Amino acid sequence: MPISQPSSRRLQFAYPPRGILLVGSVLIYLVVGAVGHDPWKGDDAVHIGVIKSMLETGDWLVPQLAGEVFTDYPPLYFWIGKLTALSLGGLLPLHDAARLASVLCGGVLFAALGASAHTLLGVREGESIGATAVMIGLGTLGFLVPFHEAQPMLAVLAALSLACYGLAKAIETPWYGGLLFGAGLGLTHLAGGFNNLLYAAPLALLLPLVSPAWRERNIVLALLGGLLVAAAIAIAHSLLLLAQDPGAQALWLDHELDDLAPKPDVDTRLSKLASTIPWFAWPALPLACWSLWAERRNLQAPAVMLPLMAFLLALLNIVISGGTRDALLLPLVPPLILLATCRVGGMRRGLANAFDWFGMMSMTLFMFLVWVGYLAMASGWPPRLARQVVRLEPGFELQFSLAPLALGLAFTACWLALILVGTRSASRGAVHWSVGTITFWALAMILWMPWIDYGRSYRMVSDSLAAALGEHPAGCIAARDLGETQRASFYYFSGIVTQREIVPNALPCRLLLAQQTGRDAEAPPGDTWRKVWEDRRRGDRNEMYRLYVRDQHTPIRN
Repeated sequence: MPISQPSSRRLQFAYPPRGILLVGSVLIYLVVGAVGHDPWKGDDAVHIGVIKSMLETGDWLVPQLAGEVFTDYPPLYFWIGKLTALSLGGLLPLHDAARLASVLCGGVLFAALGASAHTLLGVREGESIGATAVMIGLGTLGFLVPFHEAQPMLAVLAALSLACYGLAKAIETPWYGGLLFGAGLGLTHLAGGFNNLLYAAPLALLLPLVSPAWRERNIVLALLGGLLVAAAIAIAHSLLLLAQDPGAQALWLDHELDDLAPKPDVDTRLSKLASTIPWFAWPALPLACWSLWAERRNLQAPAVMLPLMAFLLALLNIVISGGTRDALLLPLVPPLILLATCRVGGMRRGLANAFDWFGMMSMTLFMFLVWVGYLAMASGWPPRLARQVVRLEPGFELQFSLAPLALGLAFTACWLALILVGTRSASRGAVHWSVGTITFWALAMILWMPWIDYGRSYRMVSDSLAAALGEHPAGCIAARDLGETQRASFYYFSGIVTQREIVPNALPCRLLLAQQTGRDAEAPPGDTWRKVWEDRRRGDRNEMYRLYVRDQHTPIRN
């Protein structure tokens, strides 16, 4: 039988939490791990580099990275990052202030998800379905890393979720919902370009075909009006970019058309989806599957049809023309969260108890492992694990501080109190998993942050390179096989700007910065070059950086 709401409670824990408890949970999740560390290898360093370039150039329309036009994303996320950096740059380091753009986008996403779920499902058995949707989102594993780095896809998700809320609201108030839908689509274009519009724009035409809830004349007209609003925003952005910088507009348009084109290797993307989505979308995916099974005779209901169509559109778009990076799979998750909320409280008692038990045991085990790792870093015990810590990040030494220890103990105590004295509820399993995820993440970020930051930052390598360049000032620096992450990191930490080498030795530069990936022997650039510097991140044995100076007697091509 389905689990029911008890008539009495030993402690007044709200399941799911609401009000200040819900807002506090969201803030803890979004802020802890988003600040307090250097730009990290990957998307974080690249996009913080773009925000720094926007601050230095003052150009709001053309994102750039270390002197080159950056076409991966339109400017919306970088606008937000620039504004947070300008507002809080005096209180926080630039990279932390810029990364607060992810906090704002995450807040909008969770607010829109909660509002959509509440509009579609309202309140069941005294529990807010909107709050349940937010808690499932907080517990989704695929959100953990991108929500705590500088990630423009979060602006895309926030805009898409706003458009989805508009579609849900259009059933009650057509023109208000249509306006929200159009605004969300327009922001989606500014955040992610034309390709990301395909995640939501077709819903304006598809939903009236598959569900009678959207077939009323006013609703159809309102959604078509929303499409016109989105088109106006997209056209205005394109025309402004064309007027300011036709060359950049051409580069951006080429990139957009390439994104829209079907890609080969569909089998590769299907394999990636099959291996990634089960953990990436946990626990939303199994809960969504349960909801679909429970509502199999009521698929035309708006609460089922809207997220189902949104998920299928996202899946089709990714399979046909998407990439395989985890960040590009994010649009699959919000529809699954909305689907999961449909019947999260309707699971059979045995299934609900098993899910709850699995969540409590799994998260408690993960937290225990975090504490063991911290103990090894702080005390050297257990010795085998302590040696492994040093082997992974040579030279790292943890500077003990009482504050992280006290915070970690406080988070752990709150978790134990919740699982030991919490009361029965229809959403208990989902709440326990989500609170466990928040607590585990907070523990890892509080106790392990120095070790993670030591391994993922390029600060030491960049400082070493800057010192070497100070001994060999020679104008421009050619870059050979230098990745975007490295180029952005050297620019952010030391102001080093390189020129991408397309044809070997063709640039008129007396300095060459080369990156070698893998463990092969050094491949010198030629007899006319002399190596003057070599370095790598201490724990990374696959990347090596070398600086070469051209022989003074060698003529330079012009």
